[in-house]
Amino acid sequence: MKTRKEIIQEIQDLQRNLMTQFEDRVRGALQGMLMGETFSDRTPIPSKNNSEEVKWAVNVDMLCAWIEQVCSSKQLTIADLTTVIQQFKGEEALDGLPISNLVFSSGYVQNPIDVAKADFDETHKNLVFYDFVLCRSVFAGLWDYQSMDTVVQNAEKLCRLTHNSPQVVGSSVVVAYLIHKILLDELFTENELIWLSRNYSSELSAYVEYAYEGNIHMLKPNTSETPEKNIMKTMGLAIWTTLQTSSFFDTYSFLGRELRFFREIQAVVIAVLGAKQGYANIPVEIGSPHGSVKAYRGSELVHQVVNDELTGYVSGRADSLILTLQEEMKRNNRVLLIP
Repeated sequence: MKTRKEIIQEIQDLQRNLMTQFEDRVRGALQGMLMGETFSDRTPIPSKNNSEEVKWAVNVDMLCAWIEQVCSSKQLTIADLTTVIQQFKGEEALDGLPISNLVFSSGYVQNPIDVAKADFDETHKNLVFYDFVLCRSVFAGLWDYQSMDTVVQNAEKLCRLTHNSPQVVGSSVVVAYLIHKILLDELFTENELIWLSRNYSSELSAYVEYAYEGNIHMLKPNTSETPEKNIMKTMGLAIWTTLQTSSFFDTYSFLGRELRFFREIQAVVIAVLGAKQGYANIPVEIGSPHGSVKAYRGSELVHQVVNDELTGYVSGRADSLILTLQEEMKRNNRVLLIP
């Protein structure tokens, strides 16, 4: 029979293992997003003679800015969010798009959710730039991840800052829910995801079913389709990645080939893949001429980013975020991301 001391030691070991797994999955999600945005055949490869600055899409920069804010104030307010969104107005990915017109419209900073809803109600059109909203849902899945209610509320609010279509809001909630369940190391079912998605739009359930059927053909995005439809497909692909049993490299390479013209979608899907597989299972030799077989030409830049850029730019923010999340878990506070 085990002694009291032995039982306490086993509990402490289990807690340490769970925390190590948690850290591994948070890092995996952040690195996955960075790699997804980089792994594209449209991404320029720095030449040997003219070293080009590695530049990814706006999502990683914006996510890091939010992480800095939430780690300093222990919450992320509406004012913080709108300030960061406006900060990226000069980025090529935002400049000149309808989303820029929205975030710089009268009254947006003071009441962004209502202004965005009024804009949607008036035009009945959803804004493009779907990666911009779905990448936020990854962050919503990290904060206070032990509380499903908080994760869902945060995902809804983060989405509605710019996008109000029921299909987009529902897709954002499902992606955040996947991160929530991955971090808890809990299984989820097809019926569970269908039930959750139908709270927002009956259209979403078909893409949940495609994911479980492994019907990649119906989940591949298409430039001729509406942003809403591509967002629902992205949600389906994120679910599909959680069902795969092959290695990170095999799944990552497959997605890279299938989504080669959709870097923004890769960022979301591979963030979920990174969370599921964990940082420790992401091979550092991806894209290396002397390592794993390259899927296609963008992988060389991925190798450079994984080995050089992530160490300084994203890793430090990952450390801060993990520490903050751990502190919140110890306090057991159910603080909304957006009060």
